[in-house]
Amino acid sequence: MRLLFFALLFGICAAKELGLYHENILGLDVYVMSVKERPIDTSILVVDDKDRDKYKSKYSVNQQNIMLVRGKKFVALIDSGFEDSIDTMIHQLSRAGVKPNDITHIILTHAHRDHIGGISRNGKKTFPNATLVLDKREYDYWINNNADEIKQKLNLYSDNMKFFDDRNDDRNVVLYEKYSSCDISTLCFVSISNIPAYGHTPGHNLISIGYGGPVEIPSLIFIGDLIHIYDVQVNNPEIPVIYDIDKKQAVQTRLRIMKELGANTAVVGAHMPESAPMPLYP
Repeated sequence: MRLLFFALLFGICAAKELGLYHENILGLDVYVMSVKERPIDTSILVVDDKDRDKYKSKYSVNQQNIMLVRGKKFVALIDSGFEDSIDTMIHQLSRAGVKPNDITHIILTHAHRDHIGGISRNGKKTFPNATLVLDKREYDYWINNNADEIKQKLNLYSDNMKFFDDRNDDRNVVLYEKYSSCDISTLCFVSISNIPAYGHTPGHNLISIGYGGPVEIPSLIFIGDLIHIYDVQVNNPEIPVIYDIDKKQAVQTRLRIMKELGANTAVVGAHMPESAPMPLYP
């Protein structure tokens, strides 16, 4: 029995830690955390079966990534993984020195189960002090849908919910802090902004961590589900996946975003081979 105990203990200790990437952006501590590894499945690509063999990935697994951004005035979680990965998420947060009660904001790229799942378990909030932030189009779609699990999770936070500014379809600042190294007359700041990227879901958004003055300069962008199979869709952005609610719009959005961001922008996706930033170009 003792040998079995030590064998199990050694197995637990020797288990591979999931990815954790850290970067400091002018005072904002930014973490990208994997909460699960998932095998890459090219059957989700919407292509003719006779062509499917052409679209193989050189990677075997994707990381299910979420993001944590810690400033002086806020501790924001971007997406939350599955409900069954909550314990892993809490462990990853602890590696960054954060507890669930510390989270002030949960920012959702969209409300699919692998992004909204971790905000509650057994009908109780995982983050009791957090404001839930998402696109109003996304909220309206799911609250009027038959997806009871998602509606229940959204309703749990109905007393502390905020929507992205949807007065236009451009980038909007969600949270920001001024940084001390800049002349205050230039209104310099570091910020979290949402970038509408509709199609995958009606209110899917990218989340940008950036800095600057009147115009934000993106430093790191969390692209949510803009891409599901990295090397295939970066080289073939016209290919949608079965999970895209509006496949035509999802493709148009991906083509536009790739053109707008260009080669010098670092991106992290919810479904990427790494938790570290990767380029969004061929």
